[in-house]
Amino acid sequence: MCARILFVDDDPTALLTFERIFRRLMHDTVTAKNAKEALDILKSSPPFHIVVSDYMMPEMSGDILLQEVSRRWPDTRRVILSSYADKDLLLNAINIGGVHRYLTKPWDLQELLTVIEELTTEYDNAERDRNSTKETDNKNHQLATTNNQLEESINLRITALQEYQHQLQKSNDQVRLYERAEALREDEHTLRKTNESLRFFSRELENRWEEEKNALARDIHDELAQSLAVIRLEISSQLRSTVDVKNLDNLKEIKKHVDSTAHSVKRILSALRPQILDEFGFEAAVIWIAGDFQNRSGIRCDLSYDIPTPVSKETSNCLYRIIQEAQTNIIRHSQATAANISLCQRNKRIYLKISDNGIGIQKTGPNETRSFGLIGIQERAMYYGGKCAISSNDDGGTSIEVEIPNS
Repeated sequence: MCARILFVDDDPTALLTFERIFRRLMHDTVTAKNAKEALDILKSSPPFHIVVSDYMMPEMSGDILLQEVSRRWPDTRRVILSSYADKDLLLNAINIGGVHRYLTKPWDLQELLTVIEELTTEYDNAERDRNSTKETDNKNHQLATTNNQLEESINLRITALQEYQHQLQKSNDQVRLYERAEALREDEHTLRKTNESLRFFSRELENRWEEEKNALARDIHDELAQSLAVIRLEISSQLRSTVDVKNLDNLKEIKKHVDSTAHSVKRILSALRPQILDEFGFEAAVIWIAGDFQNRSGIRCDLSYDIPTPVSKETSNCLYRIIQEAQTNIIRHSQATAANISLCQRNKRIYLKISDNGIGIQKTGPNETRSFGLIGIQERAMYYGGKCAISSNDDGGTSIEVEIPNS
């Protein structure tokens, strides 16, 4: 695995040693003897996988250099080397520079090689995730463009059809009437088939995106969440055995940060793919999301659920994401104090209604941020063979009504 590495140290011997070792291992290695030279190299060269910097350097220290690298090239992994054993000093350097690893000097070669390999893998994985997200965004943009073109084509055809009908009403030529009607029916059939194909593609793209989010959620749970749990257990063990008051306070502060990070990881996992949807089913997931919405926003949320049969996986994903988007709109725009979610089933079709007592839909332009969220709800329902109606209530607030097949 070839990595592009920038090594910064004011010691020429250290630079020479590092360059000799890593070039022999087929890494693209560049060295700099101070922070200014390192920044000039970073600005004029292609992106680096890793920047390794000594802590103590004249003019600009390693932690300040890595802080600048973090600000301007956030994807580059950062490692700091130090011969100082002061933990508070190192912790401050880590916080300032946003470093991913720190090593003590003189560094152990095997440890350094392991760190380089791990950070190169992290960089490559992050780059692959960014490319995947960019590709998905491009496909979504192409899909939206194609959909708009199709809608415009349909509108043009409808206008043409109306014009033909008007002309045919004035004509006694039954042959031409039949021929034109047949041609229009054929065009309408072609457009309908094209629209069906587009909806199928959109649905498949949505399913792929859900699978990607599921995989990402599993990776975060298996790697980051479990690592945080182990760290928390270790800190708890240290808290029980530590008698030094200063160390005890530091451990408590670290434990508070770990708990906060674990909470953030849990929130991110819930946004990517709520585990309850896979483990306990759609009804339990809807009950949870209604309660979570009420806890987060302070807006009372009443739920009515009357679906006696199991809900398919695709339909569950569609309805769950629609509820999520609707709740986001309520929190951001509605100024509501109460909301209601109602779900029922009739003749193998599921009916969802989400309403609030807020200010309703304002007379804004189509490019308003809220409009995009509502359009997304309508298109998601359409992709799954359903339909959606959005309106303002007579007594204030907004209602979103969705009808979708349970298949």
